[in-house]
Amino acid sequence: MPWKIIAQALSGLILLLAPFGASGQLTAPDRRWAAPTAYALTSEQDSIVAYHKGDTILLCAALPNKANAQFTWLRFANNRFADTLQRSSTTTADTLRLSATALSEGGYRVLADNLLNDTAIHTIWVFVDDVKIDTLLIDNECDFMRIEPRTIPNRYDLDYDRFTYWDISRTTPIPINTYGRSYFSQMTWECSEPEIELPSKPKPDLLIQSPAPLLNAQYTISVTSPFGRTLTAKTNIVEATAVKAEQEIMVMKQGAWSTFSESDKHEALLELALKSTATNADSACWCIRKQNPNNGRYTEIWSTCIAFGSAEVLPDKTLMVPGHYRIVHTAKNATSHCIDSISIDLQVDSSMIKEEAIPNVFTPTNADGNNDVFRFIDPEQNIRSMQSCLIRIYNRSGKLMHSYNGDPRQWTGWDGKTHGRMANPGIYYYIIESKGWDGQEFKRGPYKGFFYLY
Repeated sequence: MPWKIIAQALSGLILLLAPFGASGQLTAPDRRWAAPTAYALTSEQDSIVAYHKGDTILLCAALPNKANAQFTWLRFANNRFADTLQRSSTTTADTLRLSATALSEGGYRVLADNLLNDTAIHTIWVFVDDVKIDTLLIDNECDFMRIEPRTIPNRYDLDYDRFTYWDISRTTPIPINTYGRSYFSQMTWECSEPEIELPSKPKPDLLIQSPAPLLNAQYTISVTSPFGRTLTAKTNIVEATAVKAEQEIMVMKQGAWSTFSESDKHEALLELALKSTATNADSACWCIRKQNPNNGRYTEIWSTCIAFGSAEVLPDKTLMVPGHYRIVHTAKNATSHCIDSISIDLQVDSSMIKEEAIPNVFTPTNADGNNDVFRFIDPEQNIRSMQSCLIRIYNRSGKLMHSYNGDPRQWTGWDGKTHGRMANPGIYYYIIESKGWDGQEFKRGPYKGFFYLY
């Protein structure tokens, strides 16, 4: 063969193997997407093109300068290009048209014979993106909700079989399935209820847990395929099944209700008001358990259940004597049978009358507003959880000057008078006998002694 003819043939071959889009080669003018192959053993790459469902696949072949050639179209099958699809008569260009119904994915090769026994070869791989989200499978449980998109073809086929081309740079071609495995790489989940928190890193399977959704909502998945096609699917309104237990606890302090705080100190008899603020519940229950100081175990001492939204419940305050307690609140949904519980621990102080609560002197007659009455100092801080208190005051000869029996915090004290007459200055004697709600008795030691009236 003359060198001139060989040079012309090689020139045509180089142009046909040039990057996709150059003139005088195999083209796909109506494709939606294009990219080069990633053959491992050569720097010369072919083209990959993608169409969307319903598109007509049109492949066009021509030699440089519209030279005459006979075009033979082959299809890749059984690891080689051997399936002859069509052969043209001598012409300057040729096309291979694949109907929309055929959706013929695969590898195609055109052989352009210029009738001088010089054949140019070009290969192209064709994908057809016809993936469909067939349904959204919902698994709605008490502690999680999962929505799984079911696709046609299925996800396994997407990962391993669909959108596969073959590395023909190897002696034995091997499949490359990069695009199928990345089909869901660009996707989002949306929820009609903004209070439901979706995962920050979206995945094809939507998983919401800790907690599961607590509100009814509709969910939408949007997928942008590697080939620029957008798929969307929506659920119907998904009924929330999970329950979240929450509660408000109020405690009585000095005749008024205040919000419970675990850091606060509480004393017997502790008055509590319990109200459920649970989400997606239709009934609420409570139980109060008291800890056994000997073995640390808790025993239930009170319980109740009400319909959700009812008024607050008031446990029997006579049960709330000094000790450690656990309040367990349980919320239930009768339709889904889901249950959620929370608990808080609280301590009711042991009974106490501090020694520094008892004064050793008072001055009832100088009317200066200081120490005018013999009474407990700062009883709110120095006296805790007392059930009863008997206070008696005597003069030096043993005569009873004053007595009180009741709540030590409510004792207004002795003003130094007996039967309306002011007692004489001097030394007086007190005896305090008290009993706490925990059974502790206060009789001896600092609870009897002398004080001075000036």
